Order: sequence, then C-alpha cells, then structure tokens
Amino acid sequence: MSASLSEAFAPCLNPATLSGLPLREFLAVAAGAGFPTVEVSIQQAQAHGTGPLRDLLHELGLTVAAASGILPAGPVLPAPLLVDPDTYRACLNGLDGRLEAMAALGCTVATTVLNPRSPLDTIQARAVARERIAELADAAAGHGIRLAVEAVSVQADLPADLDGPHPVAGTLPQVSSPPLSCPVSCAARHQADCLGQQCPDDAGGPSRGGGRGRRSRGADGTRARTSGGAARKSPGLCADRHATWAVSVRVRGG
Repeated sequence: MSASLSEAFAPCLNPATLSGLPLREFLAVAAGAGFPTVEVSIQQAQAHGTGPLRDLLHELGLTVAAASGILPAGPVLPAPLLVDPDTYRACLNGLDGRLEAMAALGCTVATTVLNPRSPLDTIQARAVARERIAELADAAAGHGIRLAVEAVSVQADLPADLDGPHPVAGTLPQVSSPPLSCPVSCAARHQADCLGQQCPDDAGGPSRGGGRGRRSRGADGTRARTSGGAARKSPGLCADRHATWAVSVRVRGG
C-alpha cells in the first residue's frame, strides 16, 4: 500500500475474512499479520467480557475500529436491517448493552447491512429501512457511536436472510429520499455511496466492477479492499451532517 493510502487508512481485519475462528484466535491472527485495528462481533466481545478483551487488545497492540451485531443473529452473526417485525423487535432487546460494550472497547462505529432484496415491495422496504436506520443511528449516537450501513449491490445467489422477490437498493442514495438527518456513515462494498452530497475532496469517478480482494476497514469505519498492486479511489458521498465518508479502495494487478 502506498504511503498516501497508508496515511488515509488504518488497515482493519474483518472477521468475515476468517470465518469460524474464535475471537482470541482471530485477534492473534490479526496482530500477527500486522493489522493495527479489527472489526469484532459485539456478541463475541460481550461473551468474552469487555474488561478482559480490552486487556487482550492492549497486549496485542490492537484497537477496535468497528463492531457488527447492533442487530444480532445468534452468538456471532449480525442480522440485516429488513428482518420481519417480530424479529426486529427481538433484536432490539439488549441494544443499549451492546452499544455500551462497543463504547467500553473504544469502538466508534457500529455496522449493519441493508438487504438488497426483500419480501416487501420496494417502496415499503425502503421506507422500513429508513425508519430502522434512523432509530438505530439515534440510539448509537447516544453512546458516541456512528452507524455504518452497508448496501449490498449483489442481487443473485444471496443467503435467505438477504433475499426476496423485490429489489430494495444497491446503493444508499436509493433509500435516502426523504433525506436522513441522523448520524449515519456507509460501509463500502462494491463502491462507496452514502446519503447526501458529494465529498468536497472527491477527486475521481466511482470505482466499478466486482473484484474480490481482501477487505479491510479505514480508521473511520470505511472499508478498503486490497490484493496487491496499484489502487484507485472512488468518491466518498457524504451523509448530511456527517464528518466521515466511505471510500472504497480496490487494488489490481501485480
């Protein structure tokens, strides 16, 4: 990674990259590979204990850049935004405790995923998504945490909890009318998109294509995708009233 990119990003290992590892082993791998920051499952962090986990992170020289599971699905995995109403209400149980745990770990970004497809029709699904994003972002802001929403642009071969007969959105601007005024950032997958105006320091056009490289996350909660070679930067699209924006970095070639 070039010096300019190293200054802009603090490489961060996402546990989805190493599925199935216990938390302690995942952290050891991240530290051993030279990552300064990690994303964690907040359910795993709570099960480990925030005090012992803080000590372990300090020992390994790691910090927590982001945490999944603001809406939990079992002991490790997160639930997407557009679960059915009963499941959503059940996911809200313990929300303050999860946010308190994130804050105790020094984590300032909570991640969630917007379903690309849904059993709800598109208009209704987007309305529900806006309502839930606003609710979760407001709750997170009360703990000094920013909500980062990942819009999945893949539309085929989806897991059941992300699938449905109707498309929802592949980018966040598609769900941002009327605009959201809550503190929301976006997590970049195939390109960087957010809820509002273009960033003032945007220098180029959006990155296209679906190359699958190693994913990491910037210090402000945005993800980077790296696999060796030269990188290019897509524009960040700033959410209204927000200090951070998503940048997708994809690295090609040898």
